[in-house]
Amino acid sequence: MKLHISTFLSTFSIFTLFTISAFAQEELIAHYPFHENGLDSLKINEDAELENVNFVESSAYLDGNYYWDDNMGTHLQVGPITNWDPEHFRLTLDVKIDSLPENSSLPIIVLGSSWRWMFANVTKEGKIELAIDDRIMEVSDSIINLENWTSIVFERDSTRGYTRLIYNNTDTLSAQINDIKHHNDLRISASHGGSSRTFKGYWRNLKLFNITDVMTSNLSSTVSDIQIYPNPVRNFLMIENNNNEKFDASLHTVSGKIINSVNINPFSRQKLITDSYPSGIYYLELKNENQRTVTKIVFQ
Repeated sequence: MKLHISTFLSTFSIFTLFTISAFAQEELIAHYPFHENGLDSLKINEDAELENVNFVESSAYLDGNYYWDDNMGTHLQVGPITNWDPEHFRLTLDVKIDSLPENSSLPIIVLGSSWRWMFANVTKEGKIELAIDDRIMEVSDSIINLENWTSIVFERDSTRGYTRLIYNNTDTLSAQINDIKHHNDLRISASHGGSSRTFKGYWRNLKLFNITDVMTSNLSSTVSDIQIYPNPVRNFLMIENNNNEKFDASLHTVSGKIINSVNINPFSRQKLITDSYPSGIYYLELKNENQRTVTKIVFQ
């Protein structure tokens, strides 16, 4: 079965539908809540390495001092992660920054340890950097809010050559790069060991997913006509089902949390009231027995 999205969607939205469709099929392979310890809640991976890490506000607190230069500083590292596919994955983490760097950028999260192949930095101006293989690829325009929790999301799909860093559910930094030299260093750290740097702040709720592309699934010959509008969204989102197939629709945050779900009966429509949701990026998942697909929705 093929799912056709109506012309109410912009060209950008249609492209996004194709490239992020893997969101609909993802496998959680690691989850470190960091509420009171460094355990993987799935009991698949080893405990996180923790040195001088205090648990404050149900999260892991890092004091901004690099442990190997200062044995009173903090060290936090997880992995190697079992069955991690570094070419097709999605990583989410909640962070809160206590203070900005005085000079050079500081890492918030680093993928890899001996070989640091991807990371998110915070600059002294409060901007966010996406770095790959120690090269700064993109820098944000907006300023992060100190002492407020925000989300950091990495998305990587080597098949199409893209890497994304999404923070605060609204801002996206993208790099088109086919080959990331990860050397199968499947560890995650709060420090950049090569430069002896780490940020001052909090970690919680680290999740890692392997992702697959649902658009390669075998589909039946039934044609569906689904209209989704408006996009961007202000007060409501309308979903029209103009065929004899029933669909389940669910609205997700960028971290994967379902915030609304409805059934769309044949030849009917559903209106989702959205004015109570914060501005940002969301995903609308549509599925039935034969098809599952995802559309990026922007709430203004």
